[in-house]
Amino acid sequence: MKVVYTLLLVLGYIISIAQPINDSPCIDNVNPPFDLGYSGTHTGTTCDAIGYNDDPNQDKANVKCNTFVDDNAVWYRAKYNPDFDGININISKGTTGNVVTVEVYVGDSNAVCNNTAIFRKAKCNGLPVNNMHIGCLDSSDYVFIKVASTDESCGTFTIEVNNINDCIIADACEDITDVQTLFPVTQDDISFDWFVQIAVWIWHVRIVSEEDVILHKIQRYGFR
Repeated sequence: MKVVYTLLLVLGYIISIAQPINDSPCIDNVNPPFDLGYSGTHTGTTCDAIGYNDDPNQDKANVKCNTFVDDNAVWYRAKYNPDFDGININISKGTTGNVVTVEVYVGDSNAVCNNTAIFRKAKCNGLPVNNMHIGCLDSSDYVFIKVASTDESCGTFTIEVNNINDCIIADACEDITDVQTLFPVTQDDISFDWFVQIAVWIWHVRIVSEEDVILHKIQRYGFR
């Protein structure tokens, strides 16, 4: 009886380390994303995790980083903090190899599994990840962080998430990103000076046009 009990303990231990507790992007899975709350730290591993290349029905493929690193992938989820508008992500290297990728998505509480998550940022050339800012979050947003590796580069790492204020409004159109909002001109923004500037511009164009017509007539009739 004692031998059987010992074997069961060993078997249970093997099963417990055979698959990470957070290798699914779906919150209703038996191994859902590790919940970091508003902020938190966790030491994890990609070894023996489900990856898109091994099982595409159980994992989501990388968006920006090449899928060849998708043999093993684990997931984390951080929640929007109403006192801030973004999060800062740091991931330090433990025993992982060099072929490791990190991708970040934003959406509702189960957005990755529902295919509604929006890709935000990635680091495709290994760890560490230093101060990756995900800003301009909304009240219903969750941040999903995927750490993936090849079988040969699997290993441990430590992830840390902190709250920040990092929603920067662009000063020029070319600086606007997909997470920033355009603020169109409204009637309240239009002043009398604005109309004066438009009127002066139209008058200048009219004068220039008339001068061009007169000059064309002079040249046509040989006076110049």
